[in-house]
Amino acid sequence: MKIFCLLLYSASLSSQILSDGKLRPVVRLYERHNMDSLKMQLPSLEKDFPKNPETQFFRTLFEVDGEAAKKSYESFLKAFPNNIFADAALFRLIQMDVAKGRYQQAHGRFIELQKNYAQSQLLRKAAVWFDSLPKDTLTPVIDISAKIDSSASKGKYRLQIGAFSELRNAQELKSKLEKKGYGPFEFSEKTVDSKKLSLLWLGQYSTKETANKAGEVFKEKEKINFSVVEK
Repeated sequence: MKIFCLLLYSASLSSQILSDGKLRPVVRLYERHNMDSLKMQLPSLEKDFPKNPETQFFRTLFEVDGEAAKKSYESFLKAFPNNIFADAALFRLIQMDVAKGRYQQAHGRFIELQKNYAQSQLLRKAAVWFDSLPKDTLTPVIDISAKIDSSASKGKYRLQIGAFSELRNAQELKSKLEKKGYGPFEFSEKTVDSKKLSLLWLGQYSTKETANKAGEVFKEKEKINFSVVEK
């Protein structure tokens, strides 16, 4: 089990919400980077403020399992996007992605940080990580995984992202992804063991390699498996 190393940065907290004013002294420990004292406060926080988002954030700071920390920060952001530590949680997710070489996902989160937490002092610190990377590494995930391959508008390869017993389920997934900017989509059919399946295809790619690369980015971003099919 690898220990997830903390980089201690202060966040811009003025425009975000603290769930309980009684937590202010503990917040000051974090702002002053007094992590030893903060860690000593965790048992009391778990007892007195077990359901407060700040307790989850502080708990995650000391999580030694990187994957568990990632999931905790993600759930924190989803549940408490306006919390005083929301930008800090997103910052740490960017940090994790950069450390793991997931640069496109990291850049996508960085764009989210710019959009949702424009006053955060962490923006400048996060931006430094992308300065030394090749420009094409920072192409937004959605542009790589969703749009038609620019080298051939009639590429013969597609990403199959679903096989459904009911067409309406495929249509629901298509609608959900379209709202995120993905496309183009195609429907197809396949019979397996006398059962007709509705297939959902995404994108158009000139080579199988290009399709695979796009699929891996799509899978990491949307947590949806794929296979490359030739039309």
